[in-house]
Amino acid sequence: MEKEGRRKVYAGYDLGEEYCQISLFSPENSSEPISIATLLGGEKIRIPMVLAKKKKTEQWYYGEEAVKQIELGEAIQVNQLFRGSKNKQMVELEGNQYEVLLLLQMFIKKTLGLILSYVSLEQIEMCTFAVEKIDAETVQMWKTVTKGLPIKKKCLRLISYAEGFAYYTSFQQELPWERGVILLEYNDSEKIKVKILTVDKGTVPCLLFVEEKEWEAVERQDTLLFQNAKQLLAEHRASVIYLVGDGFVGSWYPETLKLLCQGRRVFRGQNLYGLGALNYSGIQLGVKKQDYLYLGEEQLHVNFFLKAVYQGEEVDYEIISAEVHWFEAEGIIEFIPDRENEVAVYARGLDGKCEEVIRVPLKDFPVREEKASRLQMKLYFTDRNKGVIEVRDLGFGEIYQATDKIWKEEFDLQLLKQKLNGNLEHIKEK
Repeated sequence: MEKEGRRKVYAGYDLGEEYCQISLFSPENSSEPISIATLLGGEKIRIPMVLAKKKKTEQWYYGEEAVKQIELGEAIQVNQLFRGSKNKQMVELEGNQYEVLLLLQMFIKKTLGLILSYVSLEQIEMCTFAVEKIDAETVQMWKTVTKGLPIKKKCLRLISYAEGFAYYTSFQQELPWERGVILLEYNDSEKIKVKILTVDKGTVPCLLFVEEKEWEAVERQDTLLFQNAKQLLAEHRASVIYLVGDGFVGSWYPETLKLLCQGRRVFRGQNLYGLGALNYSGIQLGVKKQDYLYLGEEQLHVNFFLKAVYQGEEVDYEIISAEVHWFEAEGIIEFIPDRENEVAVYARGLDGKCEEVIRVPLKDFPVREEKASRLQMKLYFTDRNKGVIEVRDLGFGEIYQATDKIWKEEFDLQLLKQKLNGNLEHIKEK
């Protein structure tokens, strides 16, 4: 729910491979979230991920207008904006080379212009983008694209569809979603994507987990869909089911729909991920109360800390907490070590019971008096599997000059998560 007296302007952007959608919360325009239409006052909220260049000019079209100009033969289409950007592809149009990544940036800039009918882009205090999956290539693409957007980088966030699903669902207070939720997504493909949301109430805050799988969807066969749905419902309890995507438009699956509706609430719609991203923006700004915490494959699931002595007692000094996304996680700390042969970084699981130590040997450390060295330690992650610890020698004031020597240690985050959280049934490693 919104906190009184702290109402701000924020947005959510569903960035898919085929379509994008934008959601906005603006107290000046509405007390409810706004799904931005392609035309002011219109009903179409899905924007085709299509960019097209008008022939023999440098004029560009996007979305529905791009589709129209392509069909008229007036423009040349750029295919697969999202995938081409991830793969760092180039495209040739009328003898000129274009970087697809920069064309995606152009597309996003143009679509963000739709918000201008409601507020200026400078008023947006947080905008979260939701994408299907987040891997190292997506993160690199994201960092490049956001450099040229008309919204300040500090106001931008990135989440997965699974996290968007979780934060959309957890704010549906009128629904009995805590008993389990299933999302079925069917677009222009031969696969139906399945997401299963479960809740662990044994922690504070309560934890949300999303399991993902795929089904075959050959020629929209109701019989095959019915069999898959029946098996799924036998394995997972659900009180709410969402049907998302163009594939569920129409009446080709009557028996499956009848099955899904037996004792359950079933909803069909299009903007779930965008609204989930909008909720995440509200959480980041502190204007939405966060009663539930999502933990997925993008989160660390591990708390990292150093052990220090404060007023004669050993204390834990947290570096990075378990709920942070791996691609946003970075901890930097400066300290005076008790010993100069190694640095020990501690890792603790979600239940706080299991602990592991990652040691960074300080080979060939300069010879100095005891406690006459200052070190900087940096902890970060290059992908969802690999963590890196770097220790740099900063010297000790005017007594010892800094050598700027760096010691580095890498570790397997997935293995660490399994060791520390393996006893917790609700942790589902991919």
